[in-house]
Amino acid sequence: MKKLAIGLSLTAMLLLGACSATTNDSKETTKKEDKTEAVQKQASANKLGEAIVVDGMELTLKQLKTTTVSKNEGKETKALYGFEINGKNISSAKLGLGAIDFVVTTTDGKEHKIDDTVSNFGNEIEPDKTISGKAYFSIDKGQKIEQIQYKPVDKVLASWNVEAK
Repeated sequence: MKKLAIGLSLTAMLLLGACSATTNDSKETTKKEDKTEAVQKQASANKLGEAIVVDGMELTLKQLKTTTVSKNEGKETKALYGFEINGKNISSAKLGLGAIDFVVTTTDGKEHKIDDTVSNFGNEIEPDKTISGKAYFSIDKGQKIEQIQYKPVDKVLASWNVEAK
């Protein structure tokens, strides 16, 4: 009886030990996959002005002239980046598109949403119809935008590299 209890205890320890080793490997694999995804995002970014198809929508983005925003007694504190966005619904169902679906990332890795103090666009699009509008992002003066991303939910579906203007 004692031999059986000792044998079961050893078997349980070996099984639990094997499970914990697998957990460490999966954490390392996840870290490697995250790094790989970041590299792929950089490599797979599109050029502004080129039409791409994403999620039943043909999107074309064009960067507008960047202007400075003066706040705090006339001091230039922010840069206002603008983008003209054209979306054509190539699916058979109504789709929505708006400035709120886009975010920009800066060279320091931070993500910025649209500036809601400026007029932005958004609406539903009937099949085979097109919508055009502008999206504006207010970024601190010392920062530079690296990419604009189409992120309608919590997943980036497309990205474009942004050149300094």
